[in-house]
Amino acid sequence: MGKRDHRLRSPEDFRRALRSRPVARSGPVALYKIDLDDGCRIGFVLPKKLVRSSVQRNQIKRWSRALFRDWLVRFAESDSHAQSLGLVVRIMQPLKKEWSRRELAAEVRLPLMQVFSRVVS
Repeated sequence: MGKRDHRLRSPEDFRRALRSRPVARSGPVALYKIDLDDGCRIGFVLPKKLVRSSVQRNQIKRWSRALFRDWLVRFAESDSHAQSLGLVVRIMQPLKKEWSRRELAAEVRLPLMQVFSRVVS
């Protein structure tokens, strides 16, 4: 599988996910879940107004994809719903541009891990 095989592509899927209520929320991170017809996919809503630094936006995406891949490895074979699930990671609060990587991890990565653990358990 290529790097982009698990990317949520359809604008309608994003709209459908964001119209629903978040399945989990922690700190600035909210996670939305929808049912799909074809495989597991992940998408991101990281507005430039809230996350000014492109480095921070990319870091959040990398962390999210890593958590998603770990979840796929653990649950895809055992859970029948894992085969047709769409997740959207959304940042809801502004982040400071001058944060170091350690501060960003404390403010975003830990809540992101909490959100994923609530949804996949």
